[in-house]
Amino acid sequence: MLTLYGVYRSRASRPLWLLAECGAPFTHVPVIQAYRLPDDRARAAALNTASEEFLAVNPMGQIPALTDGDLLLTESLAITAAYRPALRRHPWPAGHRRTGADGAMVAVRRHRYRNPGAGNH
Repeated sequence: MLTLYGVYRSRASRPLWLLAECGAPFTHVPVIQAYRLPDDRARAAALNTASEEFLAVNPMGQIPALTDGDLLLTESLAITAAYRPALRRHPWPAGHRRTGADGAMVAVRRHRYRNPGAGNH
């Protein structure tokens, strides 16, 4: 079972979007960035990137983190690139017209990594 750690107000939005669009079964565990918490006393209250519980999942203390059995992926682009082909087996929602934009989120990033400086204005 896929488990994705992170919040929508982070780079976790990419894999959250992908998994939701594909209709893939997954568990979402909200983990907030520690620097967003108002003070040190709040750090113990919410699951966050500095909490011991989350550091046991991802010792780097960064979100997003996706676990799939023993596999751990920690970069949003790595997650989307790894799971996008596998999730194609999930049918598109009824009435969805596939367009060239369906893969744009990943394709644009791949282009920028292969061509450093491209699109950086």
